[in-house]
Amino acid sequence: MPPAHPADPEQPGAPPTAHRTGQSGAEPEPGQSRARGREAGAGAEHGTGERDLQERELRRLPGYENSGPVRIGSGAANQLQLDVYGYVIETLYLAHQSGVARCGDTAVLHQRLVEHLAERWQMPDEGIWEVRGERRHFVHSKVMAWAAVDRTLRLVEAGALDADCAL
Repeated sequence: MPPAHPADPEQPGAPPTAHRTGQSGAEPEPGQSRARGREAGAGAEHGTGERDLQERELRRLPGYENSGPVRIGSGAANQLQLDVYGYVIETLYLAHQSGVARCGDTAVLHQRLVEHLAERWQMPDEGIWEVRGERRHFVHSKVMAWAAVDRTLRLVEAGALDADCAL
């Protein structure tokens, strides 16, 4: 029997491919099942799939070098972080530049992200720093919102994204 080719996705230990279709029981494509039925930016979800991210303090634990309070959960789950849209859309743009084929689910995800950002980009947010307290206007967040729109327009100009869906 000839040795398995390391790039063959059907062989054990093979690297994952960017896009596979028609495989029953296959892992969903990025942005596919997680984006369906839920608005873009509707909340954080960690690897376990649990949605209870309520942040709580564990006062009985001192924390690393008594740095307490020790918190579990994620206060960021309820934060608005506008910069994230720029990072995600920049990634979609770089994927296109690298030759990764777009699929319909990616286009829908991109459309939802841009629509969500268009409604919120002028709002104050918690920013990359996840500040506690009142939301503020952060230059970094506004620059990343601009980057999202810029990369979307570049994809439209390249013919990789339908203008009616993008903006």
